[in-house]
Amino acid sequence: MQSTTTMILFATLATIVLSAKLLKPGDSENDIEIVGPCVNLKCPDSYACNNINQCTRPRPKIRPNSEPIGPCVNLMCPSKHVCKHTDDKCYPIL
Repeated sequence: MQSTTTMILFATLATIVLSAKLLKPGDSENDIEIVGPCVNLKCPDSYACNNINQCTRPRPKIRPNSEPIGPCVNLMCPSKHVCKHTDDKCYPIL
């Protein structure tokens, strides 16, 4: 029982330490989008496989003072736009 508890504690601590190392100075966890594990070191378009085998990318940022082009459709927007969930509209990204 003690061995299992020790292993769980070690795995949790290792995950926290490795996750903290992935962030650059000035980044926050909200600036990084994680979609899931890498498959054969591959990720979907625009994502990269990081050193702990997760597909990540910088979270798209809305261009300041921009106007929406219209509503999101199934939470999706055209290319170079992102759905802002608070008003369900598509905004251009930086």
